[in-house]
Amino acid sequence: IYPARLFVPTFKVREGGNIDFKCSTVGLEQHWDKVNVYLCKNGVGMKMKVLEKGEDDTSFTMKDVTKEDSGNYSCVYCRDKPIPDQVKSTGKNIVVIQVYGEEEIYPAKLDGPSNVTEGGTVDLKCITTGIPRSWDKVHVYLCKNGVGIRIATLEKGEDDTIFTMKDVTREDSGNYSCVYSRDKLVPSQLTSTGENLVVFKVDGEWKEGLKNVGARVAAALVLLFLMLSVLLLLWRYWGILKQ
Repeated sequence: IYPARLFVPTFKVREGGNIDFKCSTVGLEQHWDKVNVYLCKNGVGMKMKVLEKGEDDTSFTMKDVTKEDSGNYSCVYCRDKPIPDQVKSTGKNIVVIQVYGEEEIYPAKLDGPSNVTEGGTVDLKCITTGIPRSWDKVHVYLCKNGVGIRIATLEKGEDDTIFTMKDVTREDSGNYSCVYSRDKLVPSQLTSTGENLVVFKVDGEWKEGLKNVGARVAAALVLLFLMLSVLLLLWRYWGILKQ
């Protein structure tokens, strides 16, 4: 039995997907009319294909994979034709395949204000319940309009976490919720909602108020300048009359 090289396009596959293995027998004895190639899992043959003279590569495809298909894969070849499970060997390299299932997402409760003033700070408190004691840590996600936007990690024994949003703008208005999972996902790839929705609207009263105050101050300064100008003219005119 001779070792061959195994190639795969990816090492992580979602449950229910397909895995394509490419087995390369470069260096095969040219005088062999045919050779039997074996795909091995954890050092035991599981599939076999025949290469005719002049062929170097062959492919194996596994469809509708499950978590049980996770393991260490390699490829070997030989001139004989033993039953696959009688082949006990590994190839030139080992490919570790991980098949993962759908992530389990759990709803959490979110506490927060319903009205927020533009430019202010908002604290959103996420409360998790029912976390299994066996979990060492849990990842909590703040979602806006059903899509994750932030992540925080709770250590064992912790139930709550707070997400703080500073200098909020009108674009931050929306429907917020909270979920948690044992898996660590990219927030933007998570689509879910929690136990409840916190719908808050960011209004522009604070900035509008500043604009109004600024306009009033500017108008007052202009009026004061005009009054001072008039008083100055009167003072000069009064001085001329005295002369």
